[in-house]
Amino acid sequence: MGYVIPAGFSRVSFDYTSISPLGSQPSWGIGVDVPPSDGLLDVMQEWWNDDLRTATDVDYTLIRIEARNDFIAIERPVGEAGALSATFCSPQVALLTSLTSPAVGRANRGRMYWPGVLPELYVTSQGVIEPTFAAGLRTKIEHLVDAVASLDGSLVILHSVEGVPSPVTNVTMQGQVATQRRRMRR
Repeated sequence: MGYVIPAGFSRVSFDYTSISPLGSQPSWGIGVDVPPSDGLLDVMQEWWNDDLRTATDVDYTLIRIEARNDFIAIERPVGEAGALSATFCSPQVALLTSLTSPAVGRANRGRMYWPGVLPELYVTSQGVIEPTFAAGLRTKIEHLVDAVASLDGSLVILHSVEGVPSPVTNVTMQGQVATQRRRMRR
C-alpha cells in the first residue's frame, strides 16, 4: 500500500545496494513537510555524509536519495559506502525509531527501520543496544530533525488515504533491535 503525498510534502527515501543473499534492497524513508527540491536533497545528502554514513556498515552503499510526492519525484545519485568497518547484525536487523503525533490512533503513529547501523559488538544476545552506542545513534536522529528544520520543515507521518500528513511531535529511538521481514509481493 502506497502513500498519498500531497503538494508541499515529500517522502525522502534512502536506497542502498543489496547485501542480502536473497537480493533484497535495503531502503528506508521519512515524511517531511517540505516539497521535493534540490535543496531538500542537498540537506539530506549532507546529513548522510556528516552523520549517518559514519555509523553505517561499509558493505552498505547508498545508491540514491529520492524526494517525491504525488506530483513530482527527483532523485540524487550518491554511490557512497558507509564508513564503519565491523561485524554487523544481519540485514533484516535494524534500528527502530518510533514517530508519534498529537492525534490518537494507529494511523497517526509511524516508524522507521534504519538498516546497516548495528554492529554486533554493541548489541547484546537479547537484542539490547549498548547505551553509549545508542546515545550516539540518538544524536544522529536529532541531527536529522535539525536538518529538516533548517529548511523550515519538520517530520510528518504520511498516510495511505487522502488528507494532510500528521505532524511528528516526538521521535523515540528504541533501545532494542527490530527485525524487518522481507515483503512478499502478491
